Amino acid sequence: MQQNKMLNRAVKNKIAFLAIVLFCARLFCGEMAIPRTVYVASTQYFDFLFPLENEQTVRLLAEQADSIYLNAKQTFNCNADFRTIVVVSPDSDTLSVKYTASPYNRIVIFDAVGRLETVSYVNGLLDLFAHEVGRAVSQSVRSKPMEFVSKYFLGDAFQPVGLLNVPYSFLEGAVYAEDEKSLSGILYDNWNLELLMQAKLENKFPSLLQVSGAYDIHPVNKIDYIAAAAFYAYIQQLWGIEKFGEYWQECGKLNFFKLEKGIFKLVYGEELSTVWQDFIDAIPVPQSIADSTAEATEAFTHQFLKDDYDSNYKFIVSTNYGLVWYDELKEEVDISGFYDFQSIKQLLFLANNITNLTVSPDGRFLAVSHVQGGIREKFEHDLVRIYDLKERKFLSEKYDMRDGSIVRLEDGRFAVAGNYVDNGYSNIIIYESPELNKLIGFEDSQPNLVYSRSFESNTIPYSPVSLGKNYFACLLCRNNEWFIMISDIVAGSPYSGNNDEDFYTISYGGNETFPERLKIRNLRYADYVEVSGKKSDRDKNFCLLYDFVLQNETSFVRTGWLFFDENSIPLRSFVCSCDYYGGMSSGAMFDCKLYYSSQKFDYSELKYVSLNDIPLEDAKINYSTEFIGDPETAAMVPETSAAVPEALEGQTLELIRYSPWKYMRKGSFSFFMPVRDITLEEGVISEPGLGVTFETQSDPFTNNELLLSAAKGFVPLDYEKLFNAQKKDTQELKAQRIELSKDAAFALYFKNTSTPADITAAGVFKFNDSGEYTFSSFADILFSLPLAMTFRRLAFNMSLSFTASTSYWDVTQTELFPNLTDWPSFAKAYRRWQSSAGLQYSNIHQYGISPMKKLGIAAGTKLVSSWEWGQWNPYQISAGFYGTGEIPFLMPVQNYRNMILCLPTTVHAELFYTNGKAVDAYAQLLLYGMEIQNGFWRLYFPRAGLYAGYDIALEYDTATVRLPDLRHLERFYDVFGNCRLNDSVFIKVDFGLTPVIGKFSKVQFQSSLKLEKYLRNQEWKIKFDIDIKY
Repeated sequence: MQQNKMLNRAVKNKIAFLAIVLFCARLFCGEMAIPRTVYVASTQYFDFLFPLENEQTVRLLAEQADSIYLNAKQTFNCNADFRTIVVVSPDSDTLSVKYTASPYNRIVIFDAVGRLETVSYVNGLLDLFAHEVGRAVSQSVRSKPMEFVSKYFLGDAFQPVGLLNVPYSFLEGAVYAEDEKSLSGILYDNWNLELLMQAKLENKFPSLLQVSGAYDIHPVNKIDYIAAAAFYAYIQQLWGIEKFGEYWQECGKLNFFKLEKGIFKLVYGEELSTVWQDFIDAIPVPQSIADSTAEATEAFTHQFLKDDYDSNYKFIVSTNYGLVWYDELKEEVDISGFYDFQSIKQLLFLANNITNLTVSPDGRFLAVSHVQGGIREKFEHDLVRIYDLKERKFLSEKYDMRDGSIVRLEDGRFAVAGNYVDNGYSNIIIYESPELNKLIGFEDSQPNLVYSRSFESNTIPYSPVSLGKNYFACLLCRNNEWFIMISDIVAGSPYSGNNDEDFYTISYGGNETFPERLKIRNLRYADYVEVSGKKSDRDKNFCLLYDFVLQNETSFVRTGWLFFDENSIPLRSFVCSCDYYGGMSSGAMFDCKLYYSSQKFDYSELKYVSLNDIPLEDAKINYSTEFIGDPETAAMVPETSAAVPEALEGQTLELIRYSPWKYMRKGSFSFFMPVRDITLEEGVISEPGLGVTFETQSDPFTNNELLLSAAKGFVPLDYEKLFNAQKKDTQELKAQRIELSKDAAFALYFKNTSTPADITAAGVFKFNDSGEYTFSSFADILFSLPLAMTFRRLAFNMSLSFTASTSYWDVTQTELFPNLTDWPSFAKAYRRWQSSAGLQYSNIHQYGISPMKKLGIAAGTKLVSSWEWGQWNPYQISAGFYGTGEIPFLMPVQNYRNMILCLPTTVHAELFYTNGKAVDAYAQLLLYGMEIQNGFWRLYFPRAGLYAGYDIALEYDTATVRLPDLRHLERFYDVFGNCRLNDSVFIKVDFGLTPVIGKFSKVQFQSSLKLEKYLRNQEWKIKFDIDIKY
């Protein structure tokens, strides 16, 4: 009896522990990185779920949420009401607000300080939240019959507007156009419109088909949304907002044979293609470009590097060792000497998500600001690292800040300045750097905090930069109004209000009475000697560069110069008075020349021009008194009130503890893409078929994800044919066809993210009418860590799997273990267990504009133990290794008219990774690639590629050769003694297709046709398959 009680207690403890892991609020979860207690605050239309760290943010949002929702309903003529769950998390340094309807209406907010990408929104987080509420409302417009189907059968994810009628980018564009009502968003800021003007000037403006969402190369996720937003704003100006609401209401119906073009014609009485062309014609271009006066100034510009259509240059800095820049498309930081006759660039290091590069006052060190993913990619973290250009290596020190810069203190020591973000507030902090100072001769340096300055939540500092000794400057953005702050550094103590602070704005253009206040970006240091050309001027004066775009007239990015005296007091400012093709971005000075990035539509050029050849005009420096109040809190009196919706009257906010149970029943159904299989290597594999899938998340924090699927009959997506086949290949093909004949499938997939590791459990039961079946299940734990510059990741996983099948797992032994039929019991089926542990590393990434060019390496190992059912000792314990290398070019040939002719190459090798092959390796070359990025009707073709390759394998017969086993190392040598060489050559054609219909415009069907000839026999193989990428 006592023993039974102990067993019952043990069972209860296990159940309690499982419930805590799966459902407790105070846990890690998919949207939070550390355990926290979660609370719920509800309004009429929203449930806000948040930890106490985000209470102030939630109160701000909750005051406006319902009125924002009702305004969006009015705009998009949405008749039905619905609730939206809003999850707020503090665990990312990047402000993010994202809506999804799958499996139910949900908005996830990472509450942080915004970056430059979001400064166009006057009210920051509130405007982004309004944007996503607009997205939720616009996509939830349905006719009454469709609303009935959504409410009682298919769930929130059933959205006819985006499912069939409106392409993905136009869904986004409609919401961006709505942002403009509050004088906020991408169209209200001319910084975002330069791309449209450049596309028009180069005759590369995307067609309706291209902008509909299928375009997937640079500048994807920018040109499509901006163009669609501008187009919707254009038609609202022509026909009014009420007509647009009528159009959107019609989009909420199932119009199978009209889609967006037919609906547009029905409502507006005009052809969509005609109005689109009228819209393109109406896009203005800068006057100096339109009247060809810019051609005279362009004649004085020179190429620093040859045109590279795979590059986009950002954050250009002038150093003692040459010009340094970040190539956004190749994800690398490069350098080139100023006096290098051929201007040959050299790689400094690989990196992605670089947010800024600055140079130290002595020109030796780089402050590299970048965003690094956490245990999950979404948990982004700001870091600043220091790179020594002389030694070509990173220093060991790292700083938790963004927009890092190296400044010089009064005694000549170096310190690192940046924006430290904490609880939604920005703080400029400066730490002395012992490692830096040791390299310049200061041995007694300590990592002391020498400066700290806090700002209100609506004020964000950008681009801190060194001036004279003990002085620095930075940009301040408040409600998309920009200021320059100049401050000294009170050494030895944090900011106490005794600093000498001044604030300035720069005005230019317009008329003499009311010049335009410039929206300045990218403030950066320039050695005054490189501007004046006189070495005697060193430390007598200082210079900063900045970028700006005129808002009151059409212009490209221009450069400005701001000069200071030896006491860091502004003296004078010059600006470029005309536009250059592609603009002048991220300029850096050397030898009285400006080196800058000229941004074309889909790439950029690195150019330079003499300062004497740039038409310059004076800009006005304005001393600002708008920043007043208690310096301890940096309180500010706004010049104008922010444009926010009024809160609804009588609304109170009560907090209750969060429980996930009420959300567990929520989910969505999808049809005709059921689950075909679930594997450890590929995850969930869905194929077209007659079936249904139900997907849910047990709570909005994505602690638990559940997927159920049932299907009978699949559309085959691959085909394989052998000619003069060898016995083993025939056996393998027969086994594949038997598995494909099991065309009824039930699948279950469960994923838990309550811990730093992803815990997955899945099972699939496949069968056919002949009584053949395969039941497979597995559990897996995956943990990954970022290394260095973000895309380097180290992953570790452990798994346990069980298989019971009427087909034996070793196809070479089918004579001993024949295929079973007529529904044998599990006890009579072929059963085995496998446990495995793996370690993988990869830094492979896209190199340039096309995903067909990659750079990097990947390597991994796995340890596998296999048991037959009923056996205690595993019949095999094996270890396997693999490695992959991606080389972006073998020939230094530029892309020509979107053709890739540089022979990108992939090399892959495996050692004892699969039973039956001791070594398996191949090399594959892209002979000809084409970024088509066009199509006809509603068929869009992103790209095509012709490949050739060589495959080599050392194979052994698993029926006669003992399997390699770590307990018997001699078997590895025996395997090599019984191997046979099997090599082949192949050619392959890859071809992509995207249907431009609603949200399917983001789905790509990748087809592959491969012809292979084996060199050691007369065997040929042809294979065709289709892979669906979501």
